[in-house]
Amino acid sequence: MSTDANKSFFAENKKTIGGILGILIAIAIAIQPLPAGLSAAGLKAVAILCWAVVYWVFDVFPDYVVGLAMSALFVITKTAPMNVAFAAYSSDAWWLLVAAIGLGAAATKTGLLTRISLVVLKIFPATYKGQVMALIGCGTFLGTLIPSTTAKMAIMSPVALSISNALGFEKKSPGATGIFAACGTGFNLSSPFLMSSSFLAYVAVSLLPKAEQAQFTWSYWFLCAATWGIVLLIGCTLAIFYLYKPSGEVKLAPGFIDEKLNELGPFTKEQKLTLGVALACLAFWMTQSLHNLSASIVGIAGLCILLALNVCTREDFRKLIVWDAIIFLGSVTSLGSIFSSLKIDAWLGSLFGPILAPFASNIFLYLATLSIIVYILRFFVISVGSAVAVLTLVFAPVSAAQGIDPFIAAFTVYCAGNVWNVFYNSIVWVVAYYATGGDMVEFKEMRKFSIAYMIISIIGLMASVPAWRMLGLLK
Repeated sequence: MSTDANKSFFAENKKTIGGILGILIAIAIAIQPLPAGLSAAGLKAVAILCWAVVYWVFDVFPDYVVGLAMSALFVITKTAPMNVAFAAYSSDAWWLLVAAIGLGAAATKTGLLTRISLVVLKIFPATYKGQVMALIGCGTFLGTLIPSTTAKMAIMSPVALSISNALGFEKKSPGATGIFAACGTGFNLSSPFLMSSSFLAYVAVSLLPKAEQAQFTWSYWFLCAATWGIVLLIGCTLAIFYLYKPSGEVKLAPGFIDEKLNELGPFTKEQKLTLGVALACLAFWMTQSLHNLSASIVGIAGLCILLALNVCTREDFRKLIVWDAIIFLGSVTSLGSIFSSLKIDAWLGSLFGPILAPFASNIFLYLATLSIIVYILRFFVISVGSAVAVLTLVFAPVSAAQGIDPFIAAFTVYCAGNVWNVFYNSIVWVVAYYATGGDMVEFKEMRKFSIAYMIISIIGLMASVPAWRMLGLLK
């Protein structure tokens, strides 16, 4: 059978192969003799988790279906009681996720993000470099309004396309690719910098030890991530200028941004209300240490205001909030309770600790090694959410055993998960690619930028070490 025929066979039967393989792997693990340090219930949990991971990798069923089935299997097999298997659904993190995505849905429906982004773009120079910096800057800081990078890229990548066209760039040209990469940097890659830019930050925090979760407020996260964020913004800007140089000087036509703003019509009442609520929530999140109101309560209050004022209707509540993603993230973050109650985290620490100890003795080597491991695993684990959740659960206890705060492992996994080295392994980039018609950029050119990001991210993590030492995250 030829190579092409093998590929075709695998593509046509991928789900069937994955479905059978997942069951066989789970059975093989479940019937193994008990490893030292792991209970019978813990072994069953590992078997069920491995089944779920295989099903996610092979996309046998939608991710949220597999996640729900995984949680149900924990209860059915008496591996864990209901309140542990579904623990995340009553947690602060999950309700904050519901609120944040609801607020993001309002910003999406009203067109608020597009309007504010255009206003910011107008402030920057109308040149190629000016618009690259504008897209990166407004994406980074305005992106806090919507915690879904997929939604932000779907909204803003067509805006990036219109800017590219207005600058006179041919599709798939270096200039067009640079504008697309700038949009992706601001509205996707920079998300680990500011906590409310993506719900994955809340997922990462919810998987940390209970004693640590409370300290990771918006402001404390900012302190921990600031150095990485600064390195990323500078590094990616320079990488775009180097990798994607237009053939000559170009400039937006006078009045281009004004024309786009005019197409949106006047600043509506709904946009003003959404902006006011979003800024109020952000202010309360940033000052949580002063008033001690949990971020989830603040978010829920903001969402209730928008619902009560009919900015989001009942129909919007059903359709615009991505309930499948919320259910999926609830199932994977519940794994934290499973791991702690069954002492799987301690077992993983004892299992992988000796292997990673030589790397952990040098924090710089450890950060580079962990990043590279995640880069490799992302070829197989398609869902960024799955990757962040599962790999954080694996590496956080290992890090803690070596005197490295679990946050550092979670943050490293989160940053390293944002790669786009093969076309299929980032739904965020794929959504943006097709939102621009599928012909604004060539993927092979974007792979260069993904490789640049991988290097810049590791440099940013290493540069963060002094700050982490000052914050007491490294012994």
